[in-house]
Amino acid sequence: MGKVGPTRRWRVWRSWLSSLLLALLLFSAAPRAQAADPPQAKPLPTTMLLGIAAHAWWLDPYQDQILAAYQDLHVQVVRISIDWKRVEAVPGTYDWSLYDRTLLPLAERHIAIVADLVSFPAWTSTDPLCAQLAAETAHCLPRAGVDADWARFCAAAAARYPFIERWEIWNEPELWAGIRDAKVYLDYFTRAYRAIHANHPGARVAISTLVGWDWVADLYWSTPAQDRVWDAVAYHPYPIPGGISGENPAVPIDINRINRLRLEMERNGTPGRPIWITEFGWSRSPEEQAVRLRNALAWFAGRTDIELVCLHQLLDWSGDDPAPDGYGLMRADPRPPEENPPPTTLTPKEPYYSAFRDYPRVTPPPPPDTPTRHFFPPTGQTVSGDFLAYWQAHGGLAQFGYPLTDVRWDQLEDGRWYQVQYFERARFEYHPENQAPYNVLLGQFGRWLHPADPPLPPPAALSPDTAYFAQTGHLVTGRFLTYWQANGGLAQFGFPISEVMQEQLEDGQTYQVQYFERARFEWHPANRAPYDVELGQFGRRVLATRQP
Repeated sequence: MGKVGPTRRWRVWRSWLSSLLLALLLFSAAPRAQAADPPQAKPLPTTMLLGIAAHAWWLDPYQDQILAAYQDLHVQVVRISIDWKRVEAVPGTYDWSLYDRTLLPLAERHIAIVADLVSFPAWTSTDPLCAQLAAETAHCLPRAGVDADWARFCAAAAARYPFIERWEIWNEPELWAGIRDAKVYLDYFTRAYRAIHANHPGARVAISTLVGWDWVADLYWSTPAQDRVWDAVAYHPYPIPGGISGENPAVPIDINRINRLRLEMERNGTPGRPIWITEFGWSRSPEEQAVRLRNALAWFAGRTDIELVCLHQLLDWSGDDPAPDGYGLMRADPRPPEENPPPTTLTPKEPYYSAFRDYPRVTPPPPPDTPTRHFFPPTGQTVSGDFLAYWQAHGGLAQFGYPLTDVRWDQLEDGRWYQVQYFERARFEYHPENQAPYNVLLGQFGRWLHPADPPLPPPAALSPDTAYFAQTGHLVTGRFLTYWQANGGLAQFGFPISEVMQEQLEDGQTYQVQYFERARFEWHPANRAPYDVELGQFGRRVLATRQP
């Protein structure tokens, strides 16, 4: 559902599910789930993310309130739609402003994002009723050749938001007349998959379904085994005709359809691919919603093949159909219109809100060390891959200190997003545009902490233990030059941006220091060489400024 508000959602369900889903042979022979209470309060697996299915047009005007709620709820993942119709309302002209405003704050908070690419712009359709929101699922019928425009849109989205590592193609495609045919959907999916991977090879792209295997089967059977390239299956296990009735809170989601989907994925050659639950929820009283949520999460807790679960949704509005309480964990009052919404008050719906917030999660155990991965108990962080190789090759603990974070996405000083990892004395940055070994660079902490001093003229003569750098107009001498040359030089530290100076450091003592583009050298005469020269430990200081 994700693409319509609760009132429209109910109308769509009434008008479409009764006819469309029955036409798709939803009355399967799968046995009914038993009405037994799942075990309560079993922690979710460490491999499973718990989050919210969201809407950009509501997140945008109430961002501060909603982000505060996400923090309080310990939200790990947000599934949010990127509407083609909103981005490219005019052919060839992209407007990303809504999604820049809503996706970047999530990335800055290191909340994982599932981006759902969906909807047809009115200009793509043979039916003018496509322009009407209430009619789009039935009347957005794409013209021939529009799939190439779609592919360009998908490529542009992946290039603009490289920090998004999970993509879902369409929202409940069974409900869209223009894309529900398996061959049409597969064409759109394949184009999206290729466009996303061309810009972000490490991304994962999921097919999407409301129905489950009764519709997904056609996608499998229409595709040779070697061409089933989807990385996951995104599913919405709502009570639907032919599934559970929705009247038994002990069986709150369609467990049978999830089990059947998993079984058929294994039978049809994709056993290792995960299921993403990108929407689930109920329109009930908050008391019953809390019971259903605990039961659903307790059942999810027994699965290792489900990678994430996103509750629909955070907000409801007073008077929403089919019940005043709607689907949300919070209530917005008064109800704002979608366009130009005024301020509103968000109030938790108890005990539903607390049931989500307080459901137990566990901290994952440290991974075992391997030649390409090392866990550091003092800070509880792991370094792996290219970052570990760089750390080991360029001085390790003495040079960089312990890792302070895991690998994350940060928008750096050039305005682009990179995978980075913070250490006590450095920030490692992965630059895939560079050839190894220059694909790992250090952050320019020196420039961040100390703007470059004015350059000095070159000296008339240089002693053997002195070097002058015309690029920045500064000298490096003595032990600092020896250390610079022995530990990576220009590639490691950059050029000097100051002369040697006296500075009071974090321990309250005054030392001789010199700033470089990527480091601060400190002379500690009480230490025996080579430990008399140390790098400034301002990884924590820089990291603190990057926390929203």
